[in-house]
Amino acid sequence: MSLTVTQCRFNVRRLLGDLNNGAYAINNEQLTAILVRQAQMHRGLALPSESTENVTINNTGGNSFPLATATVNRITKVVRSSDDFMLTKRSREEIDALTSGTLPTGPPTDYAVNESSPGGPITALLLYPAPVSADTLVVTRSTALAAAYADATELEGSEYLMRAIECATASEAALRMGQEARDKIKLSVEVIQSWTSDRVELMLLEKNRKRRLTAAPYVVQTVA
Repeated sequence: MSLTVTQCRFNVRRLLGDLNNGAYAINNEQLTAILVRQAQMHRGLALPSESTENVTINNTGGNSFPLATATVNRITKVVRSSDDFMLTKRSREEIDALTSGTLPTGPPTDYAVNESSPGGPITALLLYPAPVSADTLVVTRSTALAAAYADATELEGSEYLMRAIECATASEAALRMGQEARDKIKLSVEVIQSWTSDRVELMLLEKNRKRRLTAAPYVVQTVA
């Protein structure tokens, strides 16, 4: 069977109990990155190459912090190193609206990218709220997810494999959420653990299915 990225993502959101397009916890771009990586891992494909950069932030009175090197590579994750909190990606317009007037301050929870030109190299991160203390943001970039996996891209595999990928994606996405976000969608630790167990069982079923397909047929030998 084959499902598009959009269909798989919808199935994962249904597992998470969050059909509000990530309003509570994790946005579509982050979920797609997790989904594609889990698909590659479970199908034994090469993982996209990733690199990280540490960006130092402090209470300079602003919310824009430059990257050491401008990059066109897609930013897939930004995490506060002090508490491993993953920031939510927003559009430039959303961050501008949130920070208009009096600039809110506090530990950053959201970010947007500042490009030198539309679609051009990313030069800085725009944060909301503006930081009030020194911290480090760990920025992860991927060189393989930018154009290869649009919403209409089809992920192929047996039903066992596809369901295993979705369970694994839901588990990873849930663990990246904060406790408050999980509470809002009534997502308990027991449910996350059940997805992990389901993934293991589904992968065993997939291995057995492949083994049956490749098994040599038994032929009755005639004794002369």
